[in-house]
Formats: sequence, structure tokens, C-alpha cells
Amino acid sequence: METTPPSSTSSSSADVRTWNVLCHASALLGFFFPWAGHILAPLIVWLVKRGDSPEIDAYGKESVNFQLSMLIYSIISGI
Repeated sequence: METTPPSSTSSSSADVRTWNVLCHASALLGFFFPWAGHILAPLIVWLVKRGDSPEIDAYGKESVNFQLSMLIYSIISGI
């Protein structure tokens, strides 16, 4: 029985999913660097990888937008 090597598209889609998760999960650095980590980490991941895939670009924008929105809501609510 022969096995076929995995196609490059499956590994690239796995890489894209990994970077999409990192765009969102990198916001957890805000626990270690308050007021900066939760915005800067997703921003850096997005800026570095946005040219690699339109999907990474979209998820990165979504993550940064969410973190900026939460910062604004926190400031307005006085927490």
C-alpha cells in the first residue's frame, strides 16, 4: 500500500489557520503588558503576516478592531 504525501494546500491552509488563531490569541499578552500588549501583539502579527493571505488579513483586522473597541469601551465605562 502506497501513501501519498500531504498536498501543499493542506499545509498552507493549516498555516493560515494557525496565524488566524495567533492574531486573536496574541491579545492575551495584555495580561503581562497592560494597556499595550492586548493591542500591540495582534497588530504586530497582522502587520507581519497580512500579505501572506487575504484570510490572515481579514482576521488580523478583526482582532485589532475588537481590541481597540474594547479599549474604548473600557475607557468610557471608567474601568
